Amino acid sequence: MRAIRGAAVIALAAGAVLAAPAARSQGTAEHQSFVDGCIQEADVFLRIESCTRVIKGGELTGGALAWAFNNRGLAYEQVKRPERALGDYNTALVLDPNYAVGFNNRGNVRAAMGDLEGAVADHTRAIELDPDYSHAFYNRGADFEELGDAEAALRDYDRALAADPEYTLARVSRAAVNCGLGNIDATVEDQLALLELGHYTPKQMQEYLKDRGFYSSRIDGIFGRGSRAALRRWAEAKCP
Repeated sequence: MRAIRGAAVIALAAGAVLAAPAARSQGTAEHQSFVDGCIQEADVFLRIESCTRVIKGGELTGGALAWAFNNRGLAYEQVKRPERALGDYNTALVLDPNYAVGFNNRGNVRAAMGDLEGAVADHTRAIELDPDYSHAFYNRGADFEELGDAEAALRDYDRALAADPEYTLARVSRAAVNCGLGNIDATVEDQLALLELGHYTPKQMQEYLKDRGFYSSRIDGIFGRGSRAALRRWAEAKCP
């Protein structure tokens, strides 16, 4: 099963933060309104239109123009047009060959289109350009997981969490891989960390374990010794 890729949405914010100031420094008030729409317009189709106006306006060049293509690519992904998204990422990377966010996002769309080797190459390049890029590590881990290389996936999830210890999606994925590999202590540790991070509540975890036959006590929202023992039994059973 494909791992959930949350980085594209996060990368939209990252791209906007990095490139929007340069874009806003140029052009008319109308141009700046389109730049703002390309960043944050809630209606995806209007965001595509705003990005297109920015691209065709002629005010932006180089990295700022690459940013506009990147954001339009993200919007195309949201409306299930991966070929158009891929085309925009390709253009962004011609304009700015050192655009780590662009490589990360192109890797995501390549993975969605079934080109996992291309996805690994793009996510690797993003990491080379930004060695602390937690989302690129997470996404490459997801690539490796789909390719059946659990050990490589685990290494990348480790590196994603080293860069961002509160990256819950990476911790969920690492816990699942550790469980599949039979790493019981590591699985339990990650699940307890997810409880601490508020990814789910103690009551939700108790209900989950009870539904699967690993917890038989009262659902009280207190994750004590009995709940922890049930969590460990669940991990020992390969997390069904």
